[in-house]
Amino acid sequence: MKNKLLLSLTFSFILLYAGCKKMETDNSNYSNEPILPASPYNYTNSSNDNLATLGRVLFYDKKLSLNNSVSCGSCHKQIKAFADDKQFSVGLKDSVTRRNSPPVALHSASLFWDGRAANFHDLALMPLVNHVEMMNYDISRLVDKIQNTSYYPDLFVKAFGNSNVSIDHVQTAIAEFLGNFNFFNNKYVQSWGGNITLTQMELLGKSLFYGKAKCGNCHSGNTFSGWENGGECIGLDDEYTDNGIGERTHNTADNAKFRVPTLLNIEYTAPYMHDGRFNTLEEVVEHYNSGIHNHPNLSWALQNTSSLDNLTEQQALLLLDLNHDGIISTDEMPAPVAVKLNLNNTEKKALVAFLKALSDPSVFTDVRFNDPFVKR
Repeated sequence: MKNKLLLSLTFSFILLYAGCKKMETDNSNYSNEPILPASPYNYTNSSNDNLATLGRVLFYDKKLSLNNSVSCGSCHKQIKAFADDKQFSVGLKDSVTRRNSPPVALHSASLFWDGRAANFHDLALMPLVNHVEMMNYDISRLVDKIQNTSYYPDLFVKAFGNSNVSIDHVQTAIAEFLGNFNFFNNKYVQSWGGNITLTQMELLGKSLFYGKAKCGNCHSGNTFSGWENGGECIGLDDEYTDNGIGERTHNTADNAKFRVPTLLNIEYTAPYMHDGRFNTLEEVVEHYNSGIHNHPNLSWALQNTSSLDNLTEQQALLLLDLNHDGIISTDEMPAPVAVKLNLNNTEKKALVAFLKALSDPSVFTDVRFNDPFVKR
């Protein structure tokens, strides 16, 4: 028994020592103060590079969390195109969030999976006070903490003309930094000028994206994101444990709807969907090809409407206007039936090839966006 106890204690010590050594190794590359260039980088979308620089420091500073262990960059990693490689991101005290962290990117739709932030300024505050993510229950204490951190007075002076810290200034600086995440220089964009030619598979994928596969109905514009704030239900389940926008609005018509995310750099940002259920683009494509569920709020773009497509307005009214008031109301519409795309293997591979043509590898190397607390 004594030998077993001694062996157990020795093993525990080895594990503890190894863990400490790992922690030391992990922290050896980390600076207590940001390492910044003598002159600020040129941020293309910013009229105040010093303000964007302050936002960059705040984005990566773990001091913005209650116990100095989590930053915005902890869940939005440059090595993952500013998404997270975990299905559900981890906050303070190993608390796990409910949703997969979407990538930081410029797009026109509302922000977060449930669209609760209208812009980057609103977005910047929410993780700071979230009870799982950064846990700042008293925002005034966070303001004091930043005010009393040695490297911030100079950064605030350069950004705002004085060293006074306010939560509005913190939000403004982070928003300024995020407003420069324009990693649009992908192969597809380059093909517009004729400098690069898409492959036959990529061209087939593009044709499918805007045609048979219906992707472009929701993922539109140069950012390939949703332009509407209402979100879409893509039929992941018959019943959702997380009702997304419906949880925020308390409107059952919004249940299972989530913001349409950007597809820029989608190759790099697995896992996919609000709950990170898919690990590969092939799985995502197969969902739309054959796996869509007939949820009551299923997006119209994903429904099989072949029985209605050729009806005149008068014929549609005769068929669907059950109360004869001259209007086809939502409750008079037939129950959604999910479309089956019936893509063959070549078509599915082509779609994936086109999605990968939306990748901008500079997202990994652009020094303007890397962690200033990491020694290089």
